[in-house]
Amino acid sequence: MAPPSAEGAWFLGREGYSEVNLNKEYKMSVIRVHLEPAESHVVDRLAHALKVSREDVAYAALDRLMTASQDPGLQNEIKETSQSRKNNLPLWADTERSVHAYEGGHDDQPEERLRFE
Repeated sequence: MAPPSAEGAWFLGREGYSEVNLNKEYKMSVIRVHLEPAESHVVDRLAHALKVSREDVAYAALDRLMTASQDPGLQNEIKETSQSRKNNLPLWADTERSVHAYEGGHDDQPEERLRFE
């Protein structure tokens, strides 16, 4: 079913087409991601290296994830990550909160696991 012809914009939603009034301010949804400093520093370094914003990095990651979201293995990984992030940093995070004695690293400075140039 094609949208009715009109000068406004039309959006195809679950319940069919609806008109979007372009004269009203459009409010985008916001998703907040709470990151530990060890995670945030890595995102900052990548954004800086690519000359993009932190939001651009997050959106690209979400885009890649959603593109592959029908994969049952990925769905399981999302569930596991949801549980593990309560107590652990991801492997890509700096070692800021890690137990350095177990890793053989120094106790005074965190290691930057990912570097971008």
